[in-house]
Amino acid sequence: MSGEINVTYRVARDLPTAQQANWRTVLAEFAAEIPSPEKVEVIITDEFARVAGEYAVQEEGRANSQMTAEQYQAEEADGAKVAAKTCALRGGQVVVARHDLAAQQVTRLRHSLLHEAGAARERADDPPGVAHPVGDAGGPAR
Repeated sequence: MSGEINVTYRVARDLPTAQQANWRTVLAEFAAEIPSPEKVEVIITDEFARVAGEYAVQEEGRANSQMTAEQYQAEEADGAKVAAKTCALRGGQVVVARHDLAAQQVTRLRHSLLHEAGAARERADDPPGVAHPVGDAGGPAR
């Protein structure tokens, strides 16, 4: 690992100690899975749709250039909530994750974050402006 990921908590209240510990454990695993962790910021938030929308509209070469941050949908077609989203930005990537993932089983948190590590790995060497359609990067549509 060549560096450490940047982690930002955008939550109204501090997370309980046990959830913070879960995040620390899984974030270390996440960092080990990506080639340039220093180029990735993980944002843990209790306002997932709003924050993910903010970053989704900044993505380089995004497939839907007309979408606004407010139009971002944080649900799958079947109604399931999106747990995390990776956005490729100029100079790096941002992974936005729901804060409450750590309140569930750590296996769910690990699965969600390691899925996003796969997306970050796949996009790490893309030149600026490469479009990734929704659902590209090895996962279901988000």
